[in-house]
Order: sequence, then C-alpha cells, then structure tokens
Amino acid sequence: MSSLKKENISLKSQLASYKSDETNDTSDSSTGDDDSDSEDTASSDEVYGLGDEVDFSSDDAAKALGLTITAADQNWNAFATEQGDDIFEGKRANTVQLQVKYTNYGMSDAYLPDSDEITVYDDEGNAATPLSYQDGQTEVTKGHSGTTTLWYVFNKAFSGIKKFTIEYVPESDALATWAVTK
Repeated sequence: MSSLKKENISLKSQLASYKSDETNDTSDSSTGDDDSDSEDTASSDEVYGLGDEVDFSSDDAAKALGLTITAADQNWNAFATEQGDDIFEGKRANTVQLQVKYTNYGMSDAYLPDSDEITVYDDEGNAATPLSYQDGQTEVTKGHSGTTTLWYVFNKAFSGIKKFTIEYVPESDALATWAVTK
C-alpha cells in the first residue's frame, strides 16, 4: 500500500509539472491554434460526465492511469442487495452507489481505487460519507482494467438531489471532477 501512495504522489507531482508545462506552452503561443491530438489529461478545472475516462499521464506524456465513473445511482448491485440494509447503515434513501472502471496503463505498481480517494458532494457542496464496503477489490497490474463499486451517504435523501459532483482526490488536491445531473 505504501508503494501505491508513493506512486500516487509521484503521479500527482508529474501531473502538476505537466499542467505547468502546458500552461507555459499555451501562454507562449502567439497564434492560439491548438494542433494537439493528445489524450485527455486530468485537470481539476475540467468537469467530466458519466462514462468519460480521465487519463492521468506521466512526465513523458505516457498514459499511466485511467478512471471512469460508469454509474452513480441507486440501482443496487447484487452485493448490495445480498447485504441488505446492513450495508446502508440505516440510510438507504440517502445513499448513492458509484461504479468505477480503472485501467492501469503504465503504473509500475498494481492499482485499486479506494473510497478515501473519491469524494462525493451534493448540490449544496456538502461531502457525502463513504461507507466501509467496496465490491470488486482487484488490484490491477500494468495493461489491465478492473471495476469496483463504492457507496456514499448524503446528509439528505438522494431523491432530493438533482446534481452532484464526484472528485478524484488521491492526496490533497482534486485531480478530476465528474458532474452528475439526474
């Protein structure tokens, strides 16, 4: 686990460096033309939608990690259904289920997203509380993908929330944001 945290810190540093280089390249450009055909690089300024893969690149611009929020709803998977109300800690009506696809494109260490790396906010900016359950806990090595399911509890009923955001925060700064409108 400590090697994963080191890899996350390294990726965060590399991403900050990459964003800094991109900003400098853009500000140095006199024509403003964008000839770039490059893949998406995660930026806390960009907002993604469900199904959008966010790619995290290294200094050499090689894709290292891809994350996709494929679902964010109350369509409970088999694991949640089997666990019954225990999984929701008595707050089923306030809970959202996230399904996350993750791809290790070039990280040397195996990777699995954790609920501590993902923060969910309601339409008023209040953070939801992650539940201690996770379905699909396969750490994937370079060149492989996996899917995991996480649950978060809002302070109010999910049915009353029309829009919410999901952030990938592996350390202290959000590296990617997805917006979900119901």
